[in-house]
Amino acid sequence: MSPFELTLGDRAVSARRHPGAAPTLVFCHGAGGNERSFDELLAELPTSRAFLVPSLPGRLGSEGPPLGSVAEMARFVLAAAAAAGVEAPLFVGHSLGGAVALEAALQAPERVAGLALFATGARLRVHPTILEAHAHAAERGERVPLTLAWRADTDAGLVARCEARRAETPPETTLADWRAADGFDRMDALAEVRAPALLVGGEEDALTPPKYMQYLDRHLAESELHLLPRAGHMLPHERAAEVAELLERFASGLPKPG
Repeated sequence: MSPFELTLGDRAVSARRHPGAAPTLVFCHGAGGNERSFDELLAELPTSRAFLVPSLPGRLGSEGPPLGSVAEMARFVLAAAAAAGVEAPLFVGHSLGGAVALEAALQAPERVAGLALFATGARLRVHPTILEAHAHAAERGERVPLTLAWRADTDAGLVARCEARRAETPPETTLADWRAADGFDRMDALAEVRAPALLVGGEEDALTPPKYMQYLDRHLAESELHLLPRAGHMLPHERAAEVAELLERFASGLPKPG
């Protein structure tokens, strides 16, 4: 895994890239995340698997301002994949990133080989208290810990590492991400998604409960659903080995490009 810089128009984009076997996995991070958000999961993938992890604008080396909607974010990740020379990737998204991946499949179905959606939904309404907390934090230049997202028994060191990576994203960018999530609703468009989808959720997810993933499973044309017991919203971190195994098996089963 190595740093990778792209230019989209006049905007510099920071990413991580690893060469390897197709399909390339293009990762879409969640609210307040960045290209380092999937480190635990990436460490569990076979070294032979190709991937690209771009940071959305407004964080790390990706120039701002932050994007205001999931539709804009999807256009960005599609453009980043194209600029990196990645054809027909498997888009992998966690939480808000899952919405971005879904939207990419709706915007450019011919450019999406498959979807892997973790702890997400077709609609991501955010509780007003969460939005208010992030708005106040942005005003003060502070950040809000993702307390509700973690299981109480999660290793404290893992939580600290993940929160430290999130702290690298400016509070105003995190707020924009949460607002974009709140505005996302594609419940009526799922039948238009033709790409096969891997769905992985946590049975104890307090932010995107199992019913969100079950709705996706019922309404997508081709999907497989895995609900992990004793798993919460942060399953790509807390259950990285299991999620990576499911992801690699799914990726290996997709038709080879060309």
